[in-house]
Amino acid sequence: MKILCTGISGIQKLKYIEELVPFLEKNGHKAKIFDTWEYLSLAGKDLGQEITKEKILDQHNLDALRAIAFERICNEIENLLKKDKNIHIIISTHACFRWNKFLRSGFDVHYLNRIDPDIYVNFIDDVHRINENLSKDSQWANRLNLEEIITWRDEEMFITETLAMFQKKKFFLFATCENLSSLGAMILHPERKKIYLSFPITAIQQEQPELLEEANAFADGLRKDFIVFNPMSIKDLGGIDNQGNMVQKQLKAATVWRDFKLISQSDIVAVYYPVEKNSPGVNQEIMYAFTHGKDVYLYYPKPFGLSPFWDPEIAVTKSFDDLNDFKTYLKSLANNKKK
Repeated sequence: MKILCTGISGIQKLKYIEELVPFLEKNGHKAKIFDTWEYLSLAGKDLGQEITKEKILDQHNLDALRAIAFERICNEIENLLKKDKNIHIIISTHACFRWNKFLRSGFDVHYLNRIDPDIYVNFIDDVHRINENLSKDSQWANRLNLEEIITWRDEEMFITETLAMFQKKKFFLFATCENLSSLGAMILHPERKKIYLSFPITAIQQEQPELLEEANAFADGLRKDFIVFNPMSIKDLGGIDNQGNMVQKQLKAATVWRDFKLISQSDIVAVYYPVEKNSPGVNQEIMYAFTHGKDVYLYYPKPFGLSPFWDPEIAVTKSFDDLNDFKTYLKSLANNKKK
């Protein structure tokens, strides 16, 4: 499988990808990472130029350097696959850069058809951690405010998905805090069903915060049979009250939109709802999923009483009031034993 991975600076996508390789090797698969920066540096040496990360985006011949880099990447991939067609190829690059207040290209689309990725993955992280990482980066320190980081993150995502759509390939949004086994399973078992775990985060935090650990444990259990997308892998809204109005609006909108994207790239939505307090967010996710052709399975304890809006055939495919029954049924879906 060939995977083209994007993500803005500060995401630490390369670190995540590098940790993925031992995971694949442990499961009997080989992988090779192609880091675009490494090949840009080599391209500079070919031209007798010393290229640094701090100055690369100001280079007058950046397009030429990028062309040389991707020419080399493509040649190496082609030669590698001739020797071993089963090796996994992972390309780490940028879709775009937000540099000096302008949007700049990060990828030469001329090489899309030649690389011909099987899937596109855009890595994301919560904006506060990105901001902290960028503040320690000599290339990016003091260059971007939070609004610009949020905008760049969205632009990177949008362009990556557009490239995937152009090639009619699958696109996935992936948080770098998501369990490594989820992306690993996507590579090792592409046929495995994808599941979005919906649960009332705010309501649980307010009523029974200890249930968050149970929700995460539930997600870990699902990973044995599914590729799992957990909304808790991004915590954009943590500390949001300390931000300006515009940043607050951006982060709230980004959170809703992102969770809808995670639902769209899933086959199933599993709703874990262990508290009685109403959650507008979960309600929206249930309706979005159900009206976009997804099967929605709900666990809601019997003593609370099921809302009429969650009746099967209205917005929920099937509901459960026993957690063990819920888990057993989901496992049967992973084995294609839909009831």
